[in-house]
Amino acid sequence: MTRAAAILVAGLLSLLSWPVLASVTYEFSGTAPSKYEPSVGHSFTFTTDDFITAPLSVAASSLDSCSVTSPANEWSCAEVDFGPASAGLAFDTIMFTAWGAGQSYGWEYVFAAGALSTPGTHSFVPFGELGPTSGQLTVSVPEPTSLALLTIGFSALGASRLRRKLRT
Repeated sequence: MTRAAAILVAGLLSLLSWPVLASVTYEFSGTAPSKYEPSVGHSFTFTTDDFITAPLSVAASSLDSCSVTSPANEWSCAEVDFGPASAGLAFDTIMFTAWGAGQSYGWEYVFAAGALSTPGTHSFVPFGELGPTSGQLTVSVPEPTSLALLTIGFSALGASRLRRKLRT
């Protein structure tokens, strides 16, 4: 085996021992009525190290982005509470809390069990007369194979340059 091939194999073997660091991104948008107006829009993006499998309360300052839109009142994000089905519920929930009209107001969005821990796009489950009118949650995880292919490509490029250098 040539020296360049040995270096390439050693490099690839060392890559296999690296932990794969992934993050999970939750993107949400929804609309619901309030006591003060017929339609308030909510959206947020939150990135975390792993799927949410236990109840989690996230302040607006810890979200990647957060917005509340309303034609009549000025609202601001307060917090988002995640309630996975594994916390004793038969479904996953997102409680979106905002400040507006002089007080806090919360909207609870219900999703099928497992939505918080399954990549993909999930629609809310309608409930009650005053519940949300629309809601969509997208859970995404970067694909580790993209990182692996990029690393292998750069390793091969480095090995070919080393091989060329050793020939001259």
